[in-house]
Amino acid sequence: AVLEGRYRVATVAGLGPDLYLADVRQGAMSVFDSGFGVSTRSNDPIQVVIASGAGTVEGVVRESATKAFPGANVVLVPEASRRENLALYFPATSNASGRFVIRGVPPGDYKLFAWESIRPFAYQNAAFLAKHEERGLTVHVGQGGTASAEVTIIPVVEKK
Repeated sequence: AVLEGRYRVATVAGLGPDLYLADVRQGAMSVFDSGFGVSTRSNDPIQVVIASGAGTVEGVVRESATKAFPGANVVLVPEASRRENLALYFPATSNASGRFVIRGVPPGDYKLFAWESIRPFAYQNAAFLAKHEERGLTVHVGQGGTASAEVTIIPVVEKK
């Protein structure tokens, strides 16, 4: 009873903090990043792969070398080749001390951004990210590891 179209598995409810969505397969190939098609003709079943060893990214958002920034929109964004996969974006907000923690992160390479203020989900837009790409901090998340980072706030630019 699923309509024809293109679909993606973006999340799996109820995963523990050590588990993550590792892959989605259809037939012998991964469709995690590209998605899978459903049609009226015969469809191969999909396989959802869950793995243990999720990572954590923690850190602090800074306005300057000595001043933390509370309430920042912090986002862990997948490497450029995987940005069509919305399951690999992890938003957070820095606390009153400028600190943040992002749990349940699949191992891999990411960029970490912190904006003073952005529109909801703007970070999923390729053109928006391209404008800020050089401001992102490269972060590697290892299997079951914790990556620590200090990221500088990207201020709101007023239009004149």
